[in-house]
Amino acid sequence: MDRPAADADETRLSDKAVVVVFSRVLSTLVELATIIMLVRLLSKETMAIIGFLLLVYQTTRYFATFGFPESVFYFFEKLGPPYQRAFALRTFFILGAMGAFAAALMLALAALAPQVLRSWEPGPLATLRQLLPWLALVAVLEIPTWPMNNVLLALDRQKAASWYQMLTSAGSFVALVVPVLLGAEISVAIYGLVIFAVARFAVTVVWFQLVLPGPSAPLAPGTLREQVRFAVPLGLNALSSRVNKYLDKFVVSVMLPVAAFAEYQVGGQELPLITAIPYGVGSVFISRFVALHLAGDREGLLALWYRGIEGVSLVVVPVAMLFVVVAHDFITLVFGAEYAPAVLPFQIYTLILLHRVTQYSAILQAHADTASILRFTMISLLSNLVLSVPLTWLLGLSGPALATLLSALVTWYVYLKRIGVHLGVGLGAVFPWAYYGKVVGVAAVAGAVCWGLRYLVLDELPQMLALSIATAAFLLVYAALGALARVIDRSHWRILGGWVRLRFLWR
Repeated sequence: MDRPAADADETRLSDKAVVVVFSRVLSTLVELATIIMLVRLLSKETMAIIGFLLLVYQTTRYFATFGFPESVFYFFEKLGPPYQRAFALRTFFILGAMGAFAAALMLALAALAPQVLRSWEPGPLATLRQLLPWLALVAVLEIPTWPMNNVLLALDRQKAASWYQMLTSAGSFVALVVPVLLGAEISVAIYGLVIFAVARFAVTVVWFQLVLPGPSAPLAPGTLREQVRFAVPLGLNALSSRVNKYLDKFVVSVMLPVAAFAEYQVGGQELPLITAIPYGVGSVFISRFVALHLAGDREGLLALWYRGIEGVSLVVVPVAMLFVVVAHDFITLVFGAEYAPAVLPFQIYTLILLHRVTQYSAILQAHADTASILRFTMISLLSNLVLSVPLTWLLGLSGPALATLLSALVTWYVYLKRIGVHLGVGLGAVFPWAYYGKVVGVAAVAGAVCWGLRYLVLDELPQMLALSIATAAFLLVYAALGALARVIDRSHWRILGGWVRLRFLWR
């Protein structure tokens, strides 16, 4: 490919990444707004019912999808256009069967609820048993549609995928929140989810026919077995990741008082808006990773890998550094002064985000090395378990957060080593250390200026005003130093301008 064509290709890829990241961030905001509004609008008893219903649905959905939607990226590139429709249809049918199985589990839970939830009062328990079958119907209708977003991404239709994700997130929000806002019973909100699931299923069928019209060439007999081998480790990885995510919370609930557990629930979490960025970019790049791998272009793959990390670092690293610095203001303003003990765990958790500058599993998925992804998640889970108990005993509330940080560093190391094997480079060349180090250094200096201004100069001002001034100072210092260090250039400002004007959604 000549230089002008390559530059145009890189620009298109960047534009597509921006679209997907924006849609993921917006969808995350919608999900957060849904939880916040439900908590504020419902009684604790009603919130417990709907919270349990959503927990059951989300858990069964993770189990039912089991890595099959992620297999679309790899096999669409490997099989090529003649077989894509047949592969997508088979994936939809597999998830249809899994959705029916998930629904059966929900119906079984409805029947066994009196034995499982012995501490529940009869009224809430009866409501729960009445609504679980309706949620089972949602599973039957919605779980088969789950690969559609990945199908659109794999077909290089990032804008369509973004609209699909934003519309489905908005639909869930409207179905759940609007009935509650209007003062309706909780059952009306669940019925709203059923109506939305029907609409989502119908829209997905029509959209699929538009982007992949028939007919399609039949798949080779061994393809299903190959897909299962690819998807099952990813499914087990997703389940293990969910366990790992809540492991430290379980340790705190067992070893520390109830009040400490409430504080850790607030502080012991990564900011979802930040994590949406690397995973959004990864979902765009993964199809290109697969294509470059299948073409045997290691140099091109490494260059694209570097480019994605460098672009994400410019956003994730400074935002994470800013939240580390202003953590006290953030926690006390959002959750109240009584949650001040959550500040240190939150700062430690936010430090983890400094290395979340790419979707590390994307390179391994591109090489069909999903077994390593599962193995590394188990390493993270076991190291977290081994470290959490003694560190909680020694350090109290900050102990499990520190254990999570240390296990994340261990996992980072093993991921980079394995990625280096696939790319044919050592640890020193598998990651753009020099550029990343510059970004971290610039963000650290901006953070030091922000901290000094906020807590040494502006401490007597109203908290919100002081926080706003310090944040503005951080952004100005980061932008100025970033330009001087040549990690920020005019192309980055053009991208930012496009974000502000939302041009990427309409072009």
